[in-house]
Amino acid sequence: MFTGIIETLGIVKKIENEGSNRHFTVSCSFADELKIDQSVAHNGVCLTVVNINHENKTYKVTAVDETLRKTNLSSLVEGNEVNLERGMLLNTRLDGHIVQGHVDGTAGRWRFQPRPPRSRRPGRPQPSCCSSGCALRVSVLHLVGAAAAPMKETLEGAT
Repeated sequence: MFTGIIETLGIVKKIENEGSNRHFTVSCSFADELKIDQSVAHNGVCLTVVNINHENKTYKVTAVDETLRKTNLSSLVEGNEVNLERGMLLNTRLDGHIVQGHVDGTAGRWRFQPRPPRSRRPGRPQPSCCSSGCALRVSVLHLVGAAAAPMKETLEGAT
């Protein structure tokens, strides 16, 4: 489980294909704190650490075919930045939203608004979603799409 608050940016150092699976080697500031089988969200997608190289401060995760089809991970190339978040701790304050990291699909373009429109009625449910791992509050819902109102810090600190 994650919060949708990006912890850091990682760099995709190496991509290897094995059948329909894809292995990503990623470098980041917390790589040497990770453990094998730990979950890390990559652009909001939960992937399991399968290897760690403490000398290079890199780790490896694997995305299976279904994950590659339903997410933006298939479009990553070596050198790309990815939004990273380690699993949340249950003994601390939870910022953001509770996010599973199980992605159902990708969306087209988002239209970001500086703040929710004034026409929103108090007490009306306001859904949330994630875009590349960033928790967003949906400010306008249309039959053909939605608009979100991200925090300034989200726009500045994520890919």
